[in-house]
Amino acid sequence: MGATKGIMLTLFLAITLFVAIPIEAQPNVGDPIKIAVVGPQGWIQWDGIWVGAKMAQEKINLGPDGIDGTADDGIVVGGVNHLIELKAVDSHAVELNPSAGITELLDALDWGADFVVGGFRTECTAPMRDAFVDYAKNKEATTGYAPLWFIAGASTDELVDCGVYLCGACVRDDYERYKYIFRVTPMNSTTLFKQFALFIRTAILPKYLTKMYGSPVKTYIVAEDLTWDEVMGAVLAGRDWPGCSTITKLGNTLPNPYTTPPNPTSVLGPDCEIVGYKRTSASAPNFAPVFTDIDATGAHLIIHIFSAVTGVDFIKKWRERETHAVCVGINVESQMQEFWDKSEKKCEYETFLASVGTRSPVVPGLTEALWDEYKEKSGDIMTDFFGASQDSTYPIYTFWGAYDALISLDESIEAHGAWPIPTSELIPLIEQTERLGVLGKFAYTGPNPTIDFDLSTAGLQPYPYLEENPTMKGTLHDVYVYGDCLIDAWPSGYVRAQISQWHDGNLEVIRPADQPYSRKYRIPPWMYSLADVDLNFDGKVDMIDVDEAALAFGTHTTHPNWTMDNIEADISGDGKVDIDDVVAVATKYGESVTPWPLE
Repeated sequence: MGATKGIMLTLFLAITLFVAIPIEAQPNVGDPIKIAVVGPQGWIQWDGIWVGAKMAQEKINLGPDGIDGTADDGIVVGGVNHLIELKAVDSHAVELNPSAGITELLDALDWGADFVVGGFRTECTAPMRDAFVDYAKNKEATTGYAPLWFIAGASTDELVDCGVYLCGACVRDDYERYKYIFRVTPMNSTTLFKQFALFIRTAILPKYLTKMYGSPVKTYIVAEDLTWDEVMGAVLAGRDWPGCSTITKLGNTLPNPYTTPPNPTSVLGPDCEIVGYKRTSASAPNFAPVFTDIDATGAHLIIHIFSAVTGVDFIKKWRERETHAVCVGINVESQMQEFWDKSEKKCEYETFLASVGTRSPVVPGLTEALWDEYKEKSGDIMTDFFGASQDSTYPIYTFWGAYDALISLDESIEAHGAWPIPTSELIPLIEQTERLGVLGKFAYTGPNPTIDFDLSTAGLQPYPYLEENPTMKGTLHDVYVYGDCLIDAWPSGYVRAQISQWHDGNLEVIRPADQPYSRKYRIPPWMYSLADVDLNFDGKVDMIDVDEAALAFGTHTTHPNWTMDNIEADISGDGKVDIDDVVAVATKYGESVTPWPLE
């Protein structure tokens, strides 16, 4: 009897334990969603694209609970789990061999890629794009389903939208052919150009350089000789394209839609005088004669435009010579945190467009967490990819775009509730994207104006080549940007490039100027030793500067008056104006430089 009771008790306990422990539902795994990841293998842009795709793949495939093998794994529609599979595609942009890139891309499409993410270097991305749309059109015609490409890396307007109904080879000009192409990062070259050009015109020149050197400020342009920056350099320099009446873009000869600037001030204003314009080799430039010419012209502003590896050589030469000219522009390599050491710390005071600064909380709690995760995982991910040990690195702009492209697809498909989705339904679904991404609010452009942003609302006069057209959302597939990307404040929150500057090992965001992570713009001390404490830039430190510091006293990163004017008084750069900053100004009280303006 006792034995029977013991057996019964054991069975009861076993059943109780079995019932009490919940069992995770197992996934109902369907066909995978296949994504081809395209980029210049061997360059940092590829590292960003591939690590971004791998990190997003891991997040999606593990699901919200972060546990493998449960019912929320992958993209879940109709109770079916579709895991993400990735295939790497070398665009062969390092050696500029687009034919090889096309071959790899077509292999990935034959593998069954549902989507393509990535693409850097227009010279390769453009012909690959055309081969892709040929494939996609045929696939849709025969099956009703076609892959879509989300460009993450290449900024040339015409890859997605030329903006002027002239190129004949973009989503705007030929929607039925190019409707399969979207861009997720960065914003197009024209908008990038407008951002740093207006920053120069409204801040660098009037607030600093004209006070230091008088007006006009002599300005020198140095740009790598590649397709994506052709228009930027020509417009900045006040020049037309060769032939004047036509331009050649992506293999098309077109009527020139831009009026020849009557003079360089049509872009950068009367405070600027262009004294030199050099286009240098993207692979083997000789910068020594360029800097000799810069010195000879007496330039105090250098607009530099680099996307490839030569940017580090340029900025090292600038610092070694202690050139008496600030550098403002685009330098993709400088977006790396590693650039500080790679340039032997010679990039300090360089100013350029970037996605974020060092751990900038653009979307608090998300952006800096992804920055840290990239730093933790990128070395292992790239070691696995190359089969040889790779150091962990930090994210650049291609990471944010590739990562967010996959996360956005997960959101869109799950919200739609079906997979696969016919192309006739999928494209309108993607066009309606409106979400908070990792770098701000994200949408695609379209032909219907929604908000007519006028520069005059920011107290600015309209400028030729810088006026913002009515912003749009919808069917033109480029990155939607609101007009406040051109001013100091950022009330809309739609994605924009940040303007950053290297400060003592950290990449600090200086525009927009109204964010908790915003910091002051700094003039190199070898150009003006009192620049940090001469707050009104009149060549001396006096009661005006003490008063400005005192008036800003107490403002900090979350204070409503954390604006450009008060940030200038944050001498220490610690995110607050306190007694240390007032003392810093007072310590230099009475000092001055002559002659003023400087020579």
